[in-house]
Amino acid sequence: MNNNICSWIAYCGSSHSSAACLKLALQRSQQQRWIPFVPHQLCRTDRGKPFFHDLPQLHFSLSHCRKEWIGLFAFAPVGIDIEAPRSCRSQAIARRFFHPAEQAWLQTHPDDFFRLWCAKESVVKRSGRGIDDQFAQFSVVSDQGLILFDHAIRLIELTTPKKTPGMMCLGVDQQPPQRWLLLD
Repeated sequence: MNNNICSWIAYCGSSHSSAACLKLALQRSQQQRWIPFVPHQLCRTDRGKPFFHDLPQLHFSLSHCRKEWIGLFAFAPVGIDIEAPRSCRSQAIARRFFHPAEQAWLQTHPDDFFRLWCAKESVVKRSGRGIDDQFAQFSVVSDQGLILFDHAIRLIELTTPKKTPGMMCLGVDQQPPQRWLLLD
């Protein structure tokens, strides 16, 4: 196993199933010697966060948008989300799911809706909480704007090869992914 690789991203830009993309990502990761073997025992925590029972030190987060699939893999908790901007009822969604500080931010920065959504979702994916009644109880913005770094986490913006924007959430001490595995 190559311990110099702390985290990596796997990307599939075609219409393969999520399960097929995950399997291929794991196979390629093992071929690169980033993981010792391909884990098979996929389980979920009580809150629904997936993990491998046979390789519990491997953390991962998955997202998909249209025909794109992306996975972030590491040996510490991580979160990732991608979302293509499109027409939606952003104000109604913000009232239901966003913190009041985020709602206020959107009043003057309406184009940031999907940035905020991806940031929030990557945070809860990293924590394992998922979207629950606490989703609106925390904010990823301050008076200065989007919080890309705080005492425990940092948010890193990304763009897929097909130009879909997204966000990663890493621990403050984690290095950003050094490698992308392009699966197709």
